[in-house]
Amino acid sequence: MTLDDKLRKGQGEAVYFESTRLIEQFPLAIENYVLLNWINTNFNKDLAFDDYTNLRIQVSQLKAGGTLDKIVEEMEKSDQTLLLPPIYKRRLAFSPKDPNLWYRLIRSYSKSNQCKAMLSAFADGSTYLPKYNPSLLQMRGGCEVELKRFAEAVTTYKKVMEVNPKIWSSPYNLVNSYERLGKKTEAYAFFKKTLELSPPDDVKVNIQARIKFLEPSAP
Repeated sequence: MTLDDKLRKGQGEAVYFESTRLIEQFPLAIENYVLLNWINTNFNKDLAFDDYTNLRIQVSQLKAGGTLDKIVEEMEKSDQTLLLPPIYKRRLAFSPKDPNLWYRLIRSYSKSNQCKAMLSAFADGSTYLPKYNPSLLQMRGGCEVELKRFAEAVTTYKKVMEVNPKIWSSPYNLVNSYERLGKKTEAYAFFKKTLELSPPDDVKVNIQARIKFLEPSAP
């Protein structure tokens, strides 16, 4: 029995047009292609658009017995990060309190350099996320720097310092934000702190040069 047989006249077309509307609204969400594939199968006709054939492989993988979780995992491994945010947003619509989904959404935005969306997701999911997760804080600080929100980045990286005080990158990220704000005294102090934590040699050379440049003049 086909979709036309199961639905009253006109409803099959309505389902199809709704699915194509969703694809136009969320062109990178795999679930919509799965929906179209189901409709195509029931209608026994090809209704998918050529513009979206580059993602049809995901539908084929699902038909072959894969799961959406496995596909997402493979996409993460292959760094297809631009495709992932719409998937996590759709899932969060059904599981809005899942901290793992919020983390994955934020990470996918961060890796694809969608900083405004990343910070928005961070704010939206803050109720369900750990307040002092170093990975989340590093991603947040990186995007604040990218958007030239240096004062906010200082606040964020200070939290990273509280969590990971013995890792060289913690004061190093903080000092870069201080430099951008023109706060040379603070920058100098945290450059010195970074040196104490044994940074890599190439970073060490750069820090030593910056310390020499920022070193206060003798009275």
